[in-house]
Amino acid sequence: MNRRLRAAAILAVGISASATAVADTPGVPPALMDQCGTGPLVTEPSRMILTCGDANNRLTDMSWGLWSANHAVGIGTEHVNMCEPDCARGTFRSIPALVYLDQPRPLLNGQGTRFSHATVVTTDGVESYLP
Repeated sequence: MNRRLRAAAILAVGISASATAVADTPGVPPALMDQCGTGPLVTEPSRMILTCGDANNRLTDMSWGLWSANHAVGIGTEHVNMCEPDCARGTFRSIPALVYLDQPRPLLNGQGTRFSHATVVTTDGVESYLP
């Protein structure tokens, strides 16, 4: 097993274990997500844009095993623009992904929280995003 794949597997197991071990505060509503600051705030979206400036990296077919006030863990497909010969003419590569959302931040209207950080684990490695 190559080093990158081994690191991704170890991190995935650690994230899953820590997320399921964390008990949320009873009565606290789950954190929400939106699409790059637009659209409705939702729980357990089936799709997410990871790079809001150009949408060259996104997740689809998401299935969430945990969605709470502090963490969310799901699996889906990551679509990454390979940007060859450039991003405008590039093609997308699709790979299975484990997604971990955390760092909930208060919404400006005071009506709940929104996840502010995403970690995506694939066979290519581990990436962090601020969706």
